[in-house]
Amino acid sequence: MSRVREAYSRTIAACRRHGKHVGVVGLATRPKLAASRQMGARYVSTGTDLAFLLAESTARAKQVHEIALR
Repeated sequence: MSRVREAYSRTIAACRRHGKHVGVVGLATRPKLAASRQMGARYVSTGTDLAFLLAESTARAKQVHEIALR
């Protein structure tokens, strides 16, 4: 188990003991750690609103560009 995954596991266990919910963010570059949801995190973010918006905007711009080339 990686040190980061071990830290998540310890943190999630501590939160459970104290009745707190866990949210894990910053996993866009570490998709294997998204499994922290299976360890008990209630919220897992694999990206940011800005990244999601940019990706969709880029896809839409490409569609419009392809239509204009026809």
